[in-house]
Amino acid sequence: DDTLALDMIKEVGPGGHHLGTPHTQARFKTEYYTPFLADRQNYESWQLSGVGDAAQRANKIWKQVLKVYEPPPLDESIREALDDFVARREKELDGVELYS
Repeated sequence: DDTLALDMIKEVGPGGHHLGTPHTQARFKTEYYTPFLADRQNYESWQLSGVGDAAQRANKIWKQVLKVYEPPPLDESIREALDDFVARREKELDGVELYS
């Protein structure tokens, strides 16, 4: 698979770098991933911006995701079967200590 670049990795070998290879040069502007919790500012800019640390950003993100979440459509018969299953399991587990 060309996206894995196994041939290029083998060609460069241990201790080499991939930045100058045609494969990397053809993809470095589009084939990257920035984690949504990452803050790419330098430390001084980050302090001045007041955006908070990763835990604070994560807290804000999960609240926003939950706020706008819309469950996918689910066939009514499947929903009923799931509701029945949950009700049955809750009854079966009534009084059972699950986290001891």
